[in-house]
Amino acid sequence: ATKCSDISELTPIGVQTRICRQKYPYPTGKGVKKPISKICGRQCDTCPATATPSQTPSVYECGDDNDFRFNYTDNKSPDQKATKCSDISELTPIGVQTRICRQKYPYPTGKGVKKPISKICGR
Repeated sequence: ATKCSDISELTPIGVQTRICRQKYPYPTGKGVKKPISKICGRQCDTCPATATPSQTPSVYECGDDNDFRFNYTDNKSPDQKATKCSDISELTPIGVQTRICRQKYPYPTGKGVKKPISKICGR
């Protein structure tokens, strides 16, 4: 698995359990390691499941659930684009990820007060 959304596709279920117990230096890939279960709470079943999808991600409790949408195109690398939180880890080089995390978007309604993507996506 290279991203949180890959975890639910792993079989057998024991593989998912093992990966959720692993630790990874998050968010930079260096330094202090955090359990994958804290990084990918929804995929590791450490977040409460909702009966219906939320209108906005429950980021403060559980991390990105990919419901929040935004439109980001990097100024220095216009081919690097993101529309949801899970896209951020795919952006290269790492400077693009740093720049997007500093961007602010109106959250949670798409109107009003803007919050940094780093807070919205839990990065």
